[in-house]
Amino acid sequence: MEDCIKYVLSQEYPPQIIDIDDYINVMGGNDFDRNEYSVSDAISDLPDVYKNEFINRLFSSYVNDTCSSILRSNIEFVAPILWKVLPKDVMIQISRKIDQEISKANAVSISYAFSFINIVGSKKYLTTRAKKHLLGPLIDKLARNLDDFSIENECVNELSKYAGYIPRELLCDYINALTQTYVGHIGGSAQFARTDFYANGAAVKIPSMFEKFDDESAHAFIEAIKKNDTLHSRIKHKAKLNRLRTLGEIVNRKISENFDEVDFIILLLDEQKERDFFEILKIR
Repeated sequence: MEDCIKYVLSQEYPPQIIDIDDYINVMGGNDFDRNEYSVSDAISDLPDVYKNEFINRLFSSYVNDTCSSILRSNIEFVAPILWKVLPKDVMIQISRKIDQEISKANAVSISYAFSFINIVGSKKYLTTRAKKHLLGPLIDKLARNLDDFSIENECVNELSKYAGYIPRELLCDYINALTQTYVGHIGGSAQFARTDFYANGAAVKIPSMFEKFDDESAHAFIEAIKKNDTLHSRIKHKAKLNRLRTLGEIVNRKISENFDEVDFIILLLDEQKERDFFEILKIR
């Protein structure tokens, strides 16, 4: 009996399971301790059923438009820590809740729902419906506002967050708009000596977005080059053709070994065959 008591007393006391209601109440105040190690310790030992309940409560609180900025900020701190220890099926379930918010048509809640998914890094689990809801209007806005640099910068910044997750129904319009934006236009300015104009902020992000390309994206890039008359008129200028070639070089690195339109990409990149390239596009 004495040995048994010694054994029990020598063991660490089991961690106390947090009360989710109490914890969220504390998160809503200024006294919440934003210590990553303490939060991780409190969360990691929770049974899966508690983790599931906790993340669902955090999501529901976050998308509620009456949520205080204090609570929302603390959710932004806690949720990514909790997300790391969630089962995959719970991650998917939370990500699919955006579709429910879309059905409710509350624009504020929908916006917060997408922000939550960004915070926890779960874009890959979004449904096609959710991605089209968010990205379709952005792609349309970018395409409609060619050469409006502030809008191009804004749209590309938002689209860059989803560069690897564009629905195939939007892919051609997405790549066409990105290509036009990156190439820019030739113009004049009383302020600047340059004639090669483009949206600087967007131009910084677009190459890394092209790094997410696969063969289907490469086909869409080629289709954009072949069919876009505005692009045809602009790449007659050497500076603009060189910018298109910059994108072509990225695409050339990303395509598979047996990509069936590789000859077009090679022709685009070969400065010695510029006339042949223009001939294919019927550019005079």
